[in-house]
Amino acid sequence: MICFPNAKLNLGLFVTARRSDGYHCLETVFAPLPLCDVLEVEPSLTGRDSLYIVGQGEVVSNHDNLVVRALEALRLIRDIPPTSIALEKHIPSMAGLGGGSADAAFMLHLLNDRFSLDLSSQEMEQTALSLGADCPFFLYNRPAIARGIGEELEPLPISLLRGVAVVVVRPPVDISTPEAYASLGFSIGETRSGMTPELLSALRGGNLQKAVSQLSNAFEEQAIAQYPQISLIKEELYQSGAFFALMSGSGSAVYGLYSDAQLARLAAVNPLFSDFFCWQGCY
Repeated sequence: MICFPNAKLNLGLFVTARRSDGYHCLETVFAPLPLCDVLEVEPSLTGRDSLYIVGQGEVVSNHDNLVVRALEALRLIRDIPPTSIALEKHIPSMAGLGGGSADAAFMLHLLNDRFSLDLSSQEMEQTALSLGADCPFFLYNRPAIARGIGEELEPLPISLLRGVAVVVVRPPVDISTPEAYASLGFSIGETRSGMTPELLSALRGGNLQKAVSQLSNAFEEQAIAQYPQISLIKEELYQSGAFFALMSGSGSAVYGLYSDAQLARLAAVNPLFSDFFCWQGCY
């Protein structure tokens, strides 16, 4: 059985607090992105688990890979036979696109369907959250405002990005998410402002053009200070006709949104991006 885990974009990201347990609270918009890995699961013919990974991105050890951790997490509550897993990576790692979390969440669905595990929604959500804060989003895979550490989801209109073209560019720069949070300098209990009522109203009404004027990414300024390529990419995307451009998540990928798909296609072949990962698609 095969599936296609998709990436996500962060349409803005506000870090609003640091909890007593050290975790940071955020407000962001998760939007599915039709850039996909390929994940296949079948019963093992050898009597033991196996994982085969090909494609772009960093390959981690089997035990640390999130699809294996998803399998191990479900084995705590269900009997699952030895499994053969094949993962073809297209979503770049350390990019702020959620590729590992997507693989994990889709793995839960895949195992549930392939082995008829009859998992409840609550079991799926709890298991997904144990694998990563943004994993629950990928279970439902529709635009949503995320709060808390990313697990509190408020669905937004499916039409929010309808007709929008997107270009994603990732420079050869790895940004550690823990280091990105540390760079914000939050003290325990400190709070900062999040989404305004005007922004929330625009998002809930599906008015993307109005919303983007109030979107920002708390990680972007520090990332640009360390890696000026990120600023260059943003400038090039705007120059090519994007109506909005921003770094996604903790980076280092930057996306541009376009009303005209032809402009997006031209932007994706910019010679300045020739040494970068570059992807273009449409909603």
